[in-house]
Amino acid sequence: MVLGLAPLSGAGASFAQTPPSVADKETARTLMNAGDDRFEARDFAGALTAYQGADTIMHLPMTGVALARAQAALGLLLEARDTALQVVH
Repeated sequence: MVLGLAPLSGAGASFAQTPPSVADKETARTLMNAGDDRFEARDFAGALTAYQGADTIMHLPMTGVALARAQAALGLLLEARDTALQVVH
């Protein structure tokens, strides 16, 4: 039985995601700031693009919520709901 489980023991490691580098974090921070500025200026398409970039890098609740807000502001309600559900999970 132990031999049957051995191949599975390392399976999780192959799915592990590399954490963002310091440079990636700074890029995400810059994108979030740009997204916030664009959202405030009611440039929701620009905000969406910036938030998508930040969320792709960081996958944090903060970036997901911002992305969902921009999607909702553009009338992308199903996408906003799906993004918000991903944040919850």
